[in-house]
Amino acid sequence: MMSNVLAQAKLEQCMILIGEMTYDPQNRQFSKDGQAIELEPRTLELLEVVLQQVGTPIA
Repeated sequence: MMSNVLAQAKLEQCMILIGEMTYDPQNRQFSKDGQAIELEPRTLELLEVVLQQVGTPIA
């Protein structure tokens, strides 16, 4: 079943845990152990595409 984790997190104003890392969709910030991880804009867009289609293969 496909799940739009990104939309759900934005609606509930919560963060997304990915292993030991955290993504804050409201501020578009990615971090690990409280330390910000700078992502290139294109990489951030790709992350959000994946989070919008959890459970669905992406080609």
